[in-house]
Amino acid sequence: MGNKRINLYLFCRKMTELLPFHTVFYVISQGSGALIPAAQTLAVAMFINSVSTSNTTQSPGADVILSLSLILACIFFQNSIPVITRVVNASKRNRLTLHMNHILLKKQMNLSYQYIEDNDTCNLIYRVRDNCVDYFDEGYTNVINSLALFIKLASLMVIIFRASVVSGLVILVIVYPLLYLAMKTGKANYVLEQDAETTKRKYQYIFSVLTGKETANERNLFGFSKQMTERYNRLFDAAFEKEATIINKRYANMKSGSIITLIVSICIMAIMLPRLFRNEISAGLYIGLAGAVLDLIQSMSWQLAGMMQNYAKLNQFFDDYNRYMELGEQAGAEEEPEQMPAADEPSLAFRDVSFRYPGTDRYILKNCSFTLAGGCSYAVVGENGAGKTTIAKLIMGLYGGYEGDILINGRNVKDYSYGELKGLVAAVFQDFARYELSVKENIGIGRIPHYSRAGSEEKEIENICDELHMTDWIRSFPDGFDTMLGKLEEGGVDLSGGQWQKIAIARLLYSKAPINILDEPTAAMDAVAESKIYELFQQLNMGKFNILITHRMGAARIADEILVLQNGAVAEQGKHDRLMSIENGVYRKMYESQRQWYE
Repeated sequence: MGNKRINLYLFCRKMTELLPFHTVFYVISQGSGALIPAAQTLAVAMFINSVSTSNTTQSPGADVILSLSLILACIFFQNSIPVITRVVNASKRNRLTLHMNHILLKKQMNLSYQYIEDNDTCNLIYRVRDNCVDYFDEGYTNVINSLALFIKLASLMVIIFRASVVSGLVILVIVYPLLYLAMKTGKANYVLEQDAETTKRKYQYIFSVLTGKETANERNLFGFSKQMTERYNRLFDAAFEKEATIINKRYANMKSGSIITLIVSICIMAIMLPRLFRNEISAGLYIGLAGAVLDLIQSMSWQLAGMMQNYAKLNQFFDDYNRYMELGEQAGAEEEPEQMPAADEPSLAFRDVSFRYPGTDRYILKNCSFTLAGGCSYAVVGENGAGKTTIAKLIMGLYGGYEGDILINGRNVKDYSYGELKGLVAAVFQDFARYELSVKENIGIGRIPHYSRAGSEEKEIENICDELHMTDWIRSFPDGFDTMLGKLEEGGVDLSGGQWQKIAIARLLYSKAPINILDEPTAAMDAVAESKIYELFQQLNMGKFNILITHRMGAARIADEILVLQNGAVAEQGKHDRLMSIENGVYRKMYESQRQWYE
């Protein structure tokens, strides 16, 4: 839909440009269909009058045949158009889905990282992403149907006004309160629907816990299924109650309007009776008008009210969509990693860096300063919340808005393009991704430009796997390095947690980035196994700039130098032995508290 703030006019214009054939079809079919009630009204009147005349003259007459043919033609049109419309609707839906998914995926790829971690914007993203096609599809259909309904109502109103001006005016007077009530109900229902959607996401998560493979072992071990099922039922009932409230409000609104309009229609027919008795209108026209008035009243009380509710909901969704599209984007987010020339003296420095996450008041880092030289391995330790992972995110450029300076190889991080920064820094996090791709692809996406173009990547990937002692179990798979992982593809292979961790580390090694960050990717392992993984990684990555972020002191002691974070700054820095020699030192206390894990 573009980058402009969307409103009803822009929405209609863009949809017409996207769906020209469908628009022409709908305008012709719906426009023609909108004239059918008026044509049918006149045809019925003609038929009744012609039959009355033919009974008097003992001759069927051409008017009877013509009017009957018109009635049959109207019925045929009304029954055949919906079949064709269903086919056109499917084509429209597919085209709209492809178009909107392209826009939403592009926006998602470029979003600043801060929005991914913010709960409010995450809810906004889910609302727009999950409902956009439905709202736009229904909104487009609503616009076309509204135009058709307007033509239908206008044509019937012309006939009614010609028969009775008073009747026409009465109908116009009751329209405004019906539309106002429909708009008000539509806005209220949109808020209720979003609340219901939030509850739905919660019970869908519980459902995944009750049925997912990842939780199967603990479900059986801890036996929490009954309690989770009760929670699922409570959330499901809450969502159902909210949806029932929406339906009841909508029905009550329309039904109350229907009762009012039914009373009005009876009054209108009573108003026109004297004209029938005075022979100012024929019996056929009166009967045709009776049907037209009932059709008109029905359309106003149900169709028109429903459409106005849909317009109100669509306008509320436009607000969400515009907010989503106005979320800040990361410059160069789609750039591929750019390999930088090796620095003569690689370095990383924080100079009085202070940072707090957007929307919060607490500083995670406060006047944090340190300098690291390349060719060594560093460990960053500290209590939870000390800022260890935050340092990694700032180095990678995931967050800006910090105070102070961050320098890589003497150059400010803000002066690097995002593509250059991607080529400089690679990381494995504790919640590393498990891609349901082949083994080779899982590792190869660590350096996608090289993997996509080189053609000799398989040998390099195999060498990395050899060094990580992975080749034996990979070769045991049905298709070796081409074996699909996970259960997305038939014949896919599931890995253990440790095997997935090695895949993630292999991906990091394949990236060839000069700065490598391991942010507790082995947290699920015991302390001894974790230390062995880190030792192996350092042997393979000798001479690289390696930063290990860990809460395990046993893993930290293998590093060339250790940084100890406390209160958002570096409290201590040095080798393991030196830090252990500091009486009442922060590192020494942490190490002593964990000594039994690895001794």
